Amino acid sequence: MTKKEIEKLIKQYILPTHSNYYLHKNILYKPFGGDLFIKGYAFDAGGRNPDAMHVRYFIMPLFVVEESISISYSQELYYSYREGLFNLKRSRNHVWDVRIASRDDAFKLINIIMGEQGEPVLAKFHTAKNVYNAMKKGRKDNIRVYEDCAYASVLFASRRKQDTMLRWLIREAEKETQYDYIVAIRERTELLLSRSAQVERIGILKEFANKTISNLKFSHLMPFT
Repeated sequence: MTKKEIEKLIKQYILPTHSNYYLHKNILYKPFGGDLFIKGYAFDAGGRNPDAMHVRYFIMPLFVVEESISISYSQELYYSYREGLFNLKRSRNHVWDVRIASRDDAFKLINIIMGEQGEPVLAKFHTAKNVYNAMKKGRKDNIRVYEDCAYASVLFASRRKQDTMLRWLIREAEKETQYDYIVAIRERTELLLSRSAQVERIGILKEFANKTISNLKFSHLMPFT
């Protein structure tokens, strides 16, 4: 199933119920946090099965420069079922069968599960601090997540806290194998650290976000001026 085919299905089955989101190909999204973040849902083909789909809700900072959607914080939607009449244990299925014969029922359930599993979580995200608090547990295990947290701290934390996180990120980047993306993280972070005023640092984050916005080509994401 192509992204174009998925987009048609989202328009038909999902958008009428979730009209407060924008649609770009297989991504439903809306900006928040001063338009420096997006949140929403990614609909992906189910691997080898052409009639299968995976759906996950996500949060993405735009100031972490990316060529496409990069999701450090996400969770797949699932439905529960019992195997056998007398089995009380419920199993979780993350694969949605959207073949034509069962499509109406599948998308009806997806809409319900989005309301039960996705919307209550996404509704909690309004600010950079919300994102930071949700992602901070995983920051020391993943340099990408730490980058998200360190840059988000620029928007709300004290200068001391910002500097501590930015310096740590630079040190960790220097320890890593110097792949292009690691070098880019270090250089971006050094640029942020070179500015002392919060307003200057936020201006740099907006420049980073403009690169991501240009790369994503989402029609409802406007560049910062």
